[in-house]
Amino acid sequence: GCAEGEITSEGECFVPLPGPETWEGAVLACQDIGMELASILSEQQFIDIREHLNDALDGDYWTGLNDQEVEGCLDASSVICEEVLAQIVKTNQKMTRRISISRNPYVNYLTAGESDALWIGLSQNLLPTSPTDELTWFDGTTYDFTQMQNGADLSGVKCVLDTATPGEWQPVECNELHGFICEKSPTSETVCPGDNMLRLGDTCYTIAEGPITSPRATLKCLEGGAEPVLIHNEYIQYLLHWYVTNNGFQTESFWIGLSDAENEGNHIWYDNSALVYQNWAEGQPDNAGNDDCVKLDWEWDFAWSDARCSETYNYICEFASTPCEHSSDCPELAECSLGQCKCQSGYTGNGLDSCT
Repeated sequence: GCAEGEITSEGECFVPLPGPETWEGAVLACQDIGMELASILSEQQFIDIREHLNDALDGDYWTGLNDQEVEGCLDASSVICEEVLAQIVKTNQKMTRRISISRNPYVNYLTAGESDALWIGLSQNLLPTSPTDELTWFDGTTYDFTQMQNGADLSGVKCVLDTATPGEWQPVECNELHGFICEKSPTSETVCPGDNMLRLGDTCYTIAEGPITSPRATLKCLEGGAEPVLIHNEYIQYLLHWYVTNNGFQTESFWIGLSDAENEGNHIWYDNSALVYQNWAEGQPDNAGNDDCVKLDWEWDFAWSDARCSETYNYICEFASTPCEHSSDCPELAECSLGQCKCQSGYTGNGLDSCT
């Protein structure tokens, strides 16, 4: 069950935390404590959370809802958990500077006037696998229940704020700073197929140490049931930057799934999707010496630079949201390994659609 002090509703545990963080910062902060940005999926969850927060909140709070994945689809959740707060203080120095441990540090923080809002896990046009212009919950759940305010502006990239007054959800810019609500299921296990992976919605990212060439990195990702990482917006870029530096790779570069090898000067992603979001370092790409592949370049604060595909670096793979329990859940010539479908030994492919 949920720990003492957590908000319990319909089998889920919710914990509100003061932050303040941007929406993507809230995603990372929840992950740091083994949780995820909350999804509020029913009226009962909404009521249970409000009953616990009404006496504490004097303003607004963020939930985990946003329409960055699918315009109009939202997700969120919340909780008060002294045990989790204490853990944050021990493990997250950034949070340590912001939280005063006492009988109820979250309430103390709010009543001190330092935070008046909480993020939920609902966004639009943000998560890597989300439909365009539709609100989507962080955990991929369909957006059915809503407390969205009438006439809300749902254009562009948005994240969702759960306002204490008048008790509605409000889509706002994702770079605002607010508190947030984390969520966990007492019986759930991570959907990522390995340890120390970064999860964003239903996509998992993993650091793979080389150094190896870009073509070899692509093959190694495919052999593991993954693909080379795709970076379609600034939030994925931000999270990957945090992920590699937080794991001790401040001075190492990483191959990504971008190349102009087929058509010089026309960079496309591994899955043939168009290059829309770009984060090139100054003067890049310069194609010096047939630089057809692209890396996150530590010398440019992990902005992108082109390089010869024969050069050797670390690399990042991403896993699609198709977890499996048994090999029968996977296509022919694939097997279930570490919760993800991957091609059997001697075969190549992403393990999700086909293996050859």
